[in-house]
Amino acid sequence: MKIAIVNPSDEIELGVKGGNQYIAESLGKYIKKYTKHQVMVINTPFKHYPLLSLLKSYLLHRIIDLSNFDLVISLKFPSYMIKHHNHICYFAHFYRQFYDLWPQYPHKNIKIRLVRMFIRYLDKRALKKTKKIYAYSKTIQERLQEIGIDAELLYVAPPEENFSCKKFDYILSPSILDDKRKRISLLIKAMRHIKHDTKLIIVGTGPHEKELKMLAKKDSRILFVGYKTPEELVKLYQNALCTCIVSHKEDYGLVTIESMKSKKPVITCIDSQGPLEFVEDEKTGLISKPDPESIARKLNYYIENKKQAKIMGKNAYQKVKEINWKNTLQGLLNDKK
Repeated sequence: MKIAIVNPSDEIELGVKGGNQYIAESLGKYIKKYTKHQVMVINTPFKHYPLLSLLKSYLLHRIIDLSNFDLVISLKFPSYMIKHHNHICYFAHFYRQFYDLWPQYPHKNIKIRLVRMFIRYLDKRALKKTKKIYAYSKTIQERLQEIGIDAELLYVAPPEENFSCKKFDYILSPSILDDKRKRISLLIKAMRHIKHDTKLIIVGTGPHEKELKMLAKKDSRILFVGYKTPEELVKLYQNALCTCIVSHKEDYGLVTIESMKSKKPVITCIDSQGPLEFVEDEKTGLISKPDPESIARKLNYYIENKKQAKIMGKNAYQKVKEINWKNTLQGLLNDKK
């Protein structure tokens, strides 16, 4: 079977690679590794602003001809606009500014409201025409249910497979440095309430990198190490005390799964959504209020109780050990001929 994986990519424009890009690449990689199917990952050009560019992106995906493939797998918006007789959607997310992030959207004039109505209409119509929809987290599944779309839950596995656990030395935060969504500033401010000589390693690049470095410049314990490949990130997990994911309304959070597969506990927040599907308070990690003082208390607990961090890390591994590419592909490709 010839399979096309279609993923809209704004990596070149933004200069950073996000989770959905890794998922598309990994999906292609592991289909080649574990099946006899032929597969091509098609990264389509994509701009979501200004609004005219967003509408053009929807039109572009509608007119793409993939009839020479036996199966098309679409991911995030607007790739599910593709018309194909055997089209399944491994759904990542909508244009969230028109959905769960709408209350935060600035300048909601009549033009924006009309475009929002039209895009939401196209989303629902296109998804209902796909053969099958899978959601790779319960959070995403619930967002689809809110607009009357049913989807089967199928957790996606991390890009790498060989995780291991060694030391418990430092706090780790792997993320795109977009403080509006990822709230890295909360971690930096939390370090002000920590007296121990424990390092915070911040992995990634992004639009707020300069501002975050300025916020952290007086604390030599905070290290920005830039972009790391999935292979390099595996090595950083090995020696982490814990991983922090303090995002607001995270879709899923591959970092959660990667950390837990490395037998590391996770600190997340009560409004982080996706990670809360796996982080059980005081069992597989710790759940904090989204403020620096509360996060600092959780960090101090692990710093002062490494034995408990190790126990929770082992529990975390048990929670996610069945999330792997063999299981994901079995669910995604079973009976799709």
